[in-house]
Amino acid sequence: MSYISILGEDPNLRKELANYLINFSTLEFYLGHMAIRANAILKTKKTNQEIIKSDLSKKRIIIKECIVYKIEFLIEEWSKLNQGIGEFNAERKNLIHKINVFNIRSDSFVIEEKQQNGLFIEYSSEDLKGLNNRLENFIFEDSGITEFFTKFDESIKKLLNLK
Repeated sequence: MSYISILGEDPNLRKELANYLINFSTLEFYLGHMAIRANAILKTKKTNQEIIKSDLSKKRIIIKECIVYKIEFLIEEWSKLNQGIGEFNAERKNLIHKINVFNIRSDSFVIEEKQQNGLFIEYSSEDLKGLNNRLENFIFEDSGITEFFTKFDESIKKLLNLK
């Protein structure tokens, strides 16, 4: 299948956009597994497959409910991470759903929706690279999603008497 070819395109533009999608998928992988574990505690009638297929907001709700009712000591940490997840998801929505082919130029692309200040959102490959770095740090650095996943998983195992 062919894709849009742009004369003089920055070769890193598509690469960085693809990297963002892969990084975001990694984030969603962790959230999906946390939601499955939370569901085991909450004992809803949802299957693991239903949870994995559910949208990101539903996974976040399941995780939050489990934390609020069963793992209270993680509430503050989850609240901060959940806010970050929301911000990265908003970027993902902009990058995936709001790009207009007529706004793609050779060195950047523009999102149609105007921001509050009346300017269009524009992403260059460098902008996307910075966004990717922030997302990778959010997932893998100290106090990130992977560290939280470990704490969450250990707490779930204790609640299920698996440890």
